Amino acid sequence: MSFLNPSFLWALGVLLIPVIIHLFNFRRYKKVSFSNVEMLKQIETESRKSRQVKRWLILASRMLALAALVFAFAQPFIPNQADLGDNQLKTVYLDNSLSMTGEGEEGILFEAAKNAARTLILSFPPESKFQVLSNEVSPGDQKLLSRDRAIEQIDDLEITSDANDLSSVVERAQRLSSSLAFDGQRFYVFGDFQKNGNAAKIKSDSNQVFHLVPISSAQTQNLSIDTAWLSEPVSKVGSPIQLNVKVSNNGKEDVESATISLSINGNQQGAESFSVQGESAVTLDMDFSTNETGWIDGKLSVNDYPITFDNDYYFSLDVKELIRVLVISEQEQHPFLKIFANDPGFALQTQDPRRLQYGSLKDFDFIIVDEIKEISSGLAQELSKFSNSGGSLLIIPSTDQSNYQNIQESIGLPVFNNVNTVDLSIDNQGLRHKLFQGVYKEIPANALLPKVKRYYTSGAAPIGFEKILGLKNGDVILGQKQNGKGLVYQLHIPLNEDWSSFAEHEVFVAAVLKMAFSKAVEDQIAYTLNSRAPIDIDAEASEQGFVLKKDEQEIIVEQGAVSGQVKVWLNSEITEPGIYSLRKMNSENELRKLGLNQDRAESIQEFNDEESLKDMLEPAKSEILSSSASALKQAAAFGGKGKPLWKHFIILCLIFLLIEILLLRFIKS
Repeated sequence: MSFLNPSFLWALGVLLIPVIIHLFNFRRYKKVSFSNVEMLKQIETESRKSRQVKRWLILASRMLALAALVFAFAQPFIPNQADLGDNQLKTVYLDNSLSMTGEGEEGILFEAAKNAARTLILSFPPESKFQVLSNEVSPGDQKLLSRDRAIEQIDDLEITSDANDLSSVVERAQRLSSSLAFDGQRFYVFGDFQKNGNAAKIKSDSNQVFHLVPISSAQTQNLSIDTAWLSEPVSKVGSPIQLNVKVSNNGKEDVESATISLSINGNQQGAESFSVQGESAVTLDMDFSTNETGWIDGKLSVNDYPITFDNDYYFSLDVKELIRVLVISEQEQHPFLKIFANDPGFALQTQDPRRLQYGSLKDFDFIIVDEIKEISSGLAQELSKFSNSGGSLLIIPSTDQSNYQNIQESIGLPVFNNVNTVDLSIDNQGLRHKLFQGVYKEIPANALLPKVKRYYTSGAAPIGFEKILGLKNGDVILGQKQNGKGLVYQLHIPLNEDWSSFAEHEVFVAAVLKMAFSKAVEDQIAYTLNSRAPIDIDAEASEQGFVLKKDEQEIIVEQGAVSGQVKVWLNSEITEPGIYSLRKMNSENELRKLGLNQDRAESIQEFNDEESLKDMLEPAKSEILSSSASALKQAAAFGGKGKPLWKHFIILCLIFLLIEILLLRFIKS
């Protein structure tokens, strides 16, 4: 056992006081005469013996009480078996993630954590040096700060969208410790220790000690709007747009009544009441329509308190005025094209493949290759590029032996072989394919589907090719293949009545309309702040670069190209959620809008307990501290010296005083 204040042991001299009092008892005895004292002498002898024992016991209890009190003030402790020495890096880490916006017994968790961190730092001697870390990475992470400067940095900390990652914090602290050759590290961690923000295992060593100060929330209820997506990949002006919204109840208690509202371009479009059980989620359908074209901004909101960062969800989508359809054909238009010609929502254009301008293909949403005799290698390359960037492509073979091998081999479509003559109907199982989703409420068991007289056979289907419609013998009539962000559809029959009745059937009309609105990869309507995933943009690379603009704020974003697709990346300067406008630098032309939201990982109200935290930090030593001022001051006073024992000696002092009281009260002289 060692002492933090060994000089106080001189106070053990006070033990002489009770000894002196007991040795020099100046009480005077009065002599009383009795006629018969034989019995009194016997009583007097017995009383003097018991009184003497009682006095010695009282003396011992008083001396032990005083000794215990002196030892307590001398701050005794049991030294650590592996003492880190005095050359230790003191790292104060304050969790400033979004989950710290909750409320606890002392108010907002983040403010309570800041107050506790200040108390700890001020408990160290004025000459102490500190490293102060938060979730944000900054050049100041690798600097030692004086006590006053460390307090200033704590004061300047604010809530950030960066998630809590204790593993990353430990790595940053280790870099400073290695560069300055510290013998060990002491981490003082203030946070709610949310499960999501901590790694399963942190790389630590035996030269590290963690003092964990939990700042607990008084409640664990929280509603969050997690994500939203469209039911259809293409949105048309004036047509209903179905928005699917996922709302999670991150608490254990059921929510019987809550309201979510939808705003489009700043105007409220609707609201819906819902209920959700504890620790579960619900998906809501919210329909709206708009008469505005181009990029629109939307906002979903739910009322919830006190954690509010996940109450709003921002999104953007491109509403098309027209679906642009291109038919590449060498002949007069087929009657089926009236599907598009008579609908004002489509813009139909027909071009001869011999006079086709390849550069104009990117201006269309849906391209139909209509029974041309040959697809050249150049046209095949351009059509592949078109579908790869998200366009839909339909290939209809010619009645003559068509040469489509260039595009079939480059994309991975079945290559046509011979013409097979049959008299079979199309199998109605194909109507269950996702292409026809929403077309039929219920698939009729005895539906009269088109008859096929002749069709092109093919070899084994390439990897990734998917049959949509087939004959009852199992051969393919219509199939699809994903190519990048787009879909390529291939028919195995021309639209000729000598081959089939497919072109006049409602199934064909439904299939072509669904193709016009289809995409292999749906456009993302919202993104997450601090995400490192690239964002595709329909624009050419800019020498000046791209900027994101919101109100008066302009932030430059990184750009690049992958497989010919221009992409941009978000950076740490973008910290505020909302709707941003993407533009070329020094230009007012808006390329697209981006809805940016806070990461919902911090919404989950699950926290590590003491046992899991210690397991996570092994082999480093760790202890859980109270956020009270006395506990923090004690942690600062003892540091790495070992286990304090002053409380034990205070208890011993009280026990000996209690023994003295019992001796005086119950032992008679």
